[in-house]
Amino acid sequence: MLGGLDRSEIEGLTLGENPIGHELGAIFAECGELPKMQELWLSRVGAEAASLRGLEKVRWGGLRRLGLSGNALGDEGIEVLLGMPWIGGVEEWVLQEVGLTDKGARLLADAASLKGLSALDIAENEVGDRGIQALARSGVGARLRWLRAGGNSFAKSGEKALWVLWEKGCEIDLGEVDVWEEEGVEKR
Repeated sequence: MLGGLDRSEIEGLTLGENPIGHELGAIFAECGELPKMQELWLSRVGAEAASLRGLEKVRWGGLRRLGLSGNALGDEGIEVLLGMPWIGGVEEWVLQEVGLTDKGARLLADAASLKGLSALDIAENEVGDRGIQALARSGVGARLRWLRAGGNSFAKSGEKALWVLWEKGCEIDLGEVDVWEEEGVEKR
């Protein structure tokens, strides 16, 4: 797929809405080095956790923005990505509608590799109170300057944890979010 391009000059690549998910690893594994690539947008390409594995073989020159929205990555896909040797350089990560749960949010919160992350979009997932709290209270959360979390559902205590980030200078975009009065109480 990238065979005819001069890979040494590619600064950004958008492959959204292309059904290449099952081939994703192979496509990028053959690339070797993408020295100027700063942005990679793979929205709704049919990627799953297993299809991400070829990304670890690429030597990215400075990948700063990574978009994977609309793919069935689940928490397992987040775990795979967190193991990539280059993930620490990513500054903006868009993970809308990827099947992220509290477990995945905790993986993000605990990830020592995310030293450069300053913007995170986890909207339209299944992150609840525990995941939001873990992220908000983590070192990763403390470094964020922008967090989008609308379309998730968490309790008032999760919302309060986000206020701590806001007070530290993080712009919080909740969009449409269901906030529970208390854990275990039905949503209003």
